[in-house]
Amino acid sequence: MTNQLGNNISSGMAYVQDRIEGKPSNLYTLDLSTGKAAKVGEIGFEVSDIMFVENRLYGIAGKKESSTTQLIEIDRKTGQGKLIGNIGYIVVGLSYNVANKTLYGASADELIEINTQTGRGRPALTVADQDYNCGEIAFNPNGKAYITLIGSNRKKLLATCDLNSKEKPKIIGDIGYPNLASMKFLGDTLYGVTGSFFNLGKDGELLKIDTQTGAATLIGMTAPISRWAGMAIYQEITDKIPVAPKPVEPVKPGIPDLITNITFDSFERDPKRDIVCLTPVRSIVRREEEITIIRKVRKEEVVDASPACPVNTTEVSK
Repeated sequence: MTNQLGNNISSGMAYVQDRIEGKPSNLYTLDLSTGKAAKVGEIGFEVSDIMFVENRLYGIAGKKESSTTQLIEIDRKTGQGKLIGNIGYIVVGLSYNVANKTLYGASADELIEINTQTGRGRPALTVADQDYNCGEIAFNPNGKAYITLIGSNRKKLLATCDLNSKEKPKIIGDIGYPNLASMKFLGDTLYGVTGSFFNLGKDGELLKIDTQTGAATLIGMTAPISRWAGMAIYQEITDKIPVAPKPVEPVKPGIPDLITNITFDSFERDPKRDIVCLTPVRSIVRREEEITIIRKVRKEEVVDASPACPVNTTEVSK
């Protein structure tokens, strides 16, 4: 039975997806405070991780024997996945950097930039060497990258890396849960879920990870307890691009800004050359009230006759 969701999605709403080898993954919503998970539907792909790019939910999919990973888009109301394209790399972690508006995947030793239109990936940064493999990736709201590294001792370490530097990642500390399968930020808090892959640890644990020490603490077990592989948390984008106010056009000299403010002295007037005339006219906006318009007539110096106001107008003088 599926849980049909409406069109609305609130900030802080979490999704998780399971992965059982050889079977299509299922999408769930997850309450981060209680650990309760509600099934949305079958994705139709074997999915390793999921991530929101603004309000669109993406996933990375591929079977164990696949030589490359696929990018898919997931309907969060039904769980159904749709293929976008091959990334060209084997990617196990997925995260979106709001700071540079780029979707990244984590391969064994590199971070991969992923084009959300085509699915195609390209190397962005080397983050691991022969001593470690990279697994999960998450960006905090400021765009700082956190990754996990796992070595031959099977300990999973939290580390940070600079996308603009070729320096090696800086290791923070042991997470304490080698079965961590996905981690994502909600504000400044880093959450994680576990899956007993490679017989490491337990399924179905919900964690909170200290970004200062790397150590994770157990919030509780999810219900149901599933082999979670991916996690995504929707967050509203609050940093709006400021819109410059429209410039106020200066009032032209001698012309008042409101017709109700028009007076004889609203216009510059040279008594030797100008006269001012008043005339009542009908409004053309379906109203019957009459308004007063001031009209200025300029005398041409080459004309001998004195200027005169048009018919049905009244000359105004001081």
